[in-house]
Amino acid sequence: NHRLNRGEHQRRRFSCGDIHAHHDSRLQISQRHSIANGHCHRSHCGKSHCNDRRAHIEGIVVMNRYTTIAALVLSAAVSGLALRLGSGTTLPWMVARASGLVSFALLSGSVIFGLLMSTKAGSELLSKPLVFTAHQFLSLLMLTFIGLHGGALLFDGFFHFTPLSVIVPFTSPYAPFWVGLGVISAWLSAIVTASFWMRTRIGQKRWRQLHYASFLAYVLGLGHGLTAGSDTGLPLVQFVYIGSAITVAGLLTYRLTAKGKTPGRPASNRAMPLAS
Repeated sequence: NHRLNRGEHQRRRFSCGDIHAHHDSRLQISQRHSIANGHCHRSHCGKSHCNDRRAHIEGIVVMNRYTTIAALVLSAAVSGLALRLGSGTTLPWMVARASGLVSFALLSGSVIFGLLMSTKAGSELLSKPLVFTAHQFLSLLMLTFIGLHGGALLFDGFFHFTPLSVIVPFTSPYAPFWVGLGVISAWLSAIVTASFWMRTRIGQKRWRQLHYASFLAYVLGLGHGLTAGSDTGLPLVQFVYIGSAITVAGLLTYRLTAKGKTPGRPASNRAMPLAS
């Protein structure tokens, strides 16, 4: 009887343990769903963490909703500007010029928001999830206008660009070296933007290392615009180039100096706790 009672006690104990484990598992799943829906269990996560996750999710929803709209609006603006500047055979060239300027402006904005996120500059005014969402949003728009920029060149009747000369560096019929820098910048930008959706696969450390390519993309894009752009002499264009260069250089300098003064933290604390 003693052995039977002991065996029965063991079975009941393991059964209760399974029930508790199952209950804990369901509780964790429930918490994940509630956090994703914007609710916070204060006993299991910090208030700031839940607020960041909620803001990140809301930012993704807004980005998905307005990316297409913003791309269409900016495309219409570029087309209207091109129609105002030229007509007939010059229209593709005007579209290429306008979309190229918009592409560089979006590239600058993406790099600046990326530096704001890594340096925590302006963190009192803008939350980290909001800055991250804007960084990703501008990158997507940038690729849209890079595609428009290259596509318009295919219809130019003067230089006769081919699909190969648009996507392969240093094969352009016009300023092959400087245009080649722009092609490399476009490819680097595409790779960095695609990494947003590969971060969980390649890991946070590699994702951050890959993002250093965005600085090279910016420098090459700036060199491409200054040398191959037809509108470099315009005061407004010069203001965009100089202003963006000063902003990026200043934030990058601040990042390097702040990194040297701040003691290192564990990788788990540096990694952003939100999945894109």
